[in-house]
Amino acid sequence: MIRIRCRCGETFHAEERHVGRVLRCRCGREIPVRLPAVREAGAPSRAAGGASLRGRLRAVGAALTRALPARAPGVVRGLGWVVGAYVAAVALVCAALWLLGDRWWPATIYLFGPRWVLLLPLSLLVPAAAILRRRLLLPLAAAAAVALVPVMGLRSGWRTLLPGASDPAALRVVTLNAAGEPWAAERLLARLGEWRPELVAVQECPRRVAEAFERAPGWEVRRDGQLCLLSRFPVRAVEVMDRSRFAGVREAGIGGTSAAVRYTVETPYGEAHLVNLHLETPGKGLAGVLRNRVDAIGPNTLSRELESRQVARWAAQGDLPRVVAGDFNLPVESRIYRESWREYENAFSRAGRGFGFTRFNGWIRVRIDHVLAGPGWRVDRAFVGPDVGSDHRPVVADLVWAGGR
Repeated sequence: MIRIRCRCGETFHAEERHVGRVLRCRCGREIPVRLPAVREAGAPSRAAGGASLRGRLRAVGAALTRALPARAPGVVRGLGWVVGAYVAAVALVCAALWLLGDRWWPATIYLFGPRWVLLLPLSLLVPAAAILRRRLLLPLAAAAAVALVPVMGLRSGWRTLLPGASDPAALRVVTLNAAGEPWAAERLLARLGEWRPELVAVQECPRRVAEAFERAPGWEVRRDGQLCLLSRFPVRAVEVMDRSRFAGVREAGIGGTSAAVRYTVETPYGEAHLVNLHLETPGKGLAGVLRNRVDAIGPNTLSRELESRQVARWAAQGDLPRVVAGDFNLPVESRIYRESWREYENAFSRAGRGFGFTRFNGWIRVRIDHVLAGPGWRVDRAFVGPDVGSDHRPVVADLVWAGGR
């Protein structure tokens, strides 16, 4: 008597005269009838010492499958449809994020919203596929890769692993939105002793925050409005962008708060421009959704687009090498960001590792603080620092001038 057990738990009994026939179990699998293999003397038993991990997983899978309704093939087909729908949804969300963000209000909301919710269905679909139809794990893996990389912005940082990727003569730049908190300045200064940067751009830096920086030895501290610069190098000139052009939208309450300062700094590579900026927030438009005013997103988006373009044009003035750092209030997937700042290289996108989230607001995680390297700079390394007491995280970038004299 030959005893055959299907993966779904159904058991068949056959005789030697049935060898060669094919049995079909209730889960849809086809099992050929074969003679049982004779175990060689001295061969170790798979059951010896307890079942293997794989055997245990199969047992759990069989038990779960036995608990399914008798029409298991229909359940498997239904799972296939659900997986296909999820894969299509991930593709559509990715396309909407990159093509319709800052164009269509639902895509704009998701651009600044909790993107990680796209991964939640995997917690149910992956175990179900592993038990019922393993071939469905491949499209689920592809969907997870799309959700993690182009949607959530996961970076591998593989360039930092190349030989000679780190240059000890790199210029280290740090940017942080201090949220107007003096203790954020104190905690940042403690970290600066560890990171040893040469230039630090700070946004939302009122008088009380600047005073905390001024007490630290070895820094030249400049404060212009709500923007501050800490420099280990001499600052030769300071230019503040004229904000009068934003007066109209500022009075309308939809924008007009963008600010930028251009510093001429004497670096070991020669004079260079560091532009410290803080662009308009999308919060004025997104807050309208909570008040059932979706129409507030459009004017705010237009204001953010115009201000970003004007700041980008102003930052590009002059012939010196330039670095732009600050709170852009724009993720890299934003259409506004890609159109306004396309001539720069984003330090974290180039050499960072992980998601690089810089803005934390409840369940929302988004990367809106950046260090941008202008033409001639090479990014060696970039990372996001820990919590220093603000709702933003500092961004640290190592830049090397490779553009010649």
